[in-house]
Amino acid sequence: MIVDASKPCWACRKGRLMCDFTKPACKKCQTRGTECPGYDAKPLVWIPNGTVKSKRRKNDKAQPVAESKKKAEPEPQTKSEKQKSKDIEPQESEPASATRKILIKQPERLLARRVKLKDDLVVLSYEIIEYLNVRISPNAVAAGDGPENPYRFPHEAAAFLPHSMLYTLSCVALSHRVFQCQPGEHRSALTMRFQEHRGAAIRAISGSIQEPADQVNDETLFSVLTFLLSEVSGPQAQTVLSPTLSVDSRDSSPESVDDEPPPAATSSWRQHVDGAAAIIEMRGGLPELVVTRPSLKPLLTYFIVVDVMSGTTSPPLGPKKARRQLEILSVLPMIYGDGLLTSNPCPPELFALIIRTNHLRSVLKATPVPADSFMPSIVELLNQVTAFSTDTWAAKTAASQALASSSSRVEELDVLPEPVQLGGAARHAPSKEFLNWRRLATVYKASTALYCILSLIGSDTSESGGTSKADPLELKALFQRTLCQNLQELCINRETRTDQMRRLVMWPLAIAGTQLEKGHDQMKDLVRRELEWLSAELGTSTSLVIREFLENLWTRGPEFDPETHRTVWDAMFDKPYAFAV
Repeated sequence: MIVDASKPCWACRKGRLMCDFTKPACKKCQTRGTECPGYDAKPLVWIPNGTVKSKRRKNDKAQPVAESKKKAEPEPQTKSEKQKSKDIEPQESEPASATRKILIKQPERLLARRVKLKDDLVVLSYEIIEYLNVRISPNAVAAGDGPENPYRFPHEAAAFLPHSMLYTLSCVALSHRVFQCQPGEHRSALTMRFQEHRGAAIRAISGSIQEPADQVNDETLFSVLTFLLSEVSGPQAQTVLSPTLSVDSRDSSPESVDDEPPPAATSSWRQHVDGAAAIIEMRGGLPELVVTRPSLKPLLTYFIVVDVMSGTTSPPLGPKKARRQLEILSVLPMIYGDGLLTSNPCPPELFALIIRTNHLRSVLKATPVPADSFMPSIVELLNQVTAFSTDTWAAKTAASQALASSSSRVEELDVLPEPVQLGGAARHAPSKEFLNWRRLATVYKASTALYCILSLIGSDTSESGGTSKADPLELKALFQRTLCQNLQELCINRETRTDQMRRLVMWPLAIAGTQLEKGHDQMKDLVRRELEWLSAELGTSTSLVIREFLENLWTRGPEFDPETHRTVWDAMFDKPYAFAV
């Protein structure tokens, strides 16, 4: 034991106590029951957020109570501080348009402030709601943005948002802002802020789930569904492991334990889908929620979009998940409607066929019988896809959108294609709106057909009764050409392209990209360019994940595992991907 009287230890020096100068540790500290920090470099002390000293100053006990209260009162603000406070606090007399203008001009103000006090949380909630309504809600629907947009948040709810809802909504806003920023424009600071709010959201939701009274209430379900969307499209989406939100639903259903192995570490968003599904099941299922809680319908719509469309770009689903998707068919008209209240407006007829294809993929994986025995079911699915009328869907959609924006009668709307007169001359050419909706429907029809062929039949088809081997291959080539042609018209043709339609083809771009081989450089450039544009336009990382996935696929080429007899489509995905939002 060494004694050096040159200087006391840091603990004795800070407390102004007599030190015995013993090394390596002071005996006086041991006597007091504290750990001696030593004599060398000054130790680092971690302090709580919102404080500047490791030890708060105590009030003088001899100080009168009245004087103490007087001292606690806030000091008068200077003129500059009043002006700053006026800029950030919500003013009742300020018009909504003025507030919206401020948010559009300086959106980073919402995203770069520490939350310290309750008042700051209220201000933050107002700003988040304004950002969601101005920047995100218009792109959450395929058409018809306006006061009736179901994704618009009422400002009156700002002061009453639970912490779980507040932080999950802030994650959505921060994630959106990160990808709309130009490189180097506050992106690092915004990403750090996103991670802080993401951690706060996880803690808040976990706390709600652990409380029996709050485990499956509306606020918890809203927060879990919102957090799921943030996880799918956020900065860490589908690439970084995140804490899992789980709900113990073993008491609610004998099939609550899934029959699939745990997902990969980079696919934690899929666990959030399962957690949300467990809460929905404990609440009585989708039909019960849609009827009794119509306010949750918009989020439930996006939930089934993520659940179903991610099944197309993933390994085959397990039987439990496939049955869960199949049950959606009975309530699809109530929840999904015509599909225009999402950014993935797949026609409902095709959306239902995608669900059936996901289920049939699961059955093929779990059944030991030869795949040829399922060929009649596959052919029936494919026939239903090819029988879908894009003209009928486009006419209905164009008419409904025209009616929503005008009070004119249907007969006066120039949206429907007129019948051809004698001699082959049409009385009126179809409107531009009708043609664009038809191109969009054609894109989704071709994508659905390709998914059905590639996932159920593959490139190496086998003979089956009633079906020639060439038929699926010929259909594959036809739909591939149709998909690429219509994507070019929607995305790069100056006469026909519109930003509205370009925002709605993320999943078709992914499907088209999987079929591009060597020699398709022009189409590959289109896919790359559109995916980058979608990331900045929609504020999402999903399109960047698609681009990275396709680049790797184009580099290594298609795969086929003859031992497991997996089709090219099954071998393409080593983990679940969500390529829809």
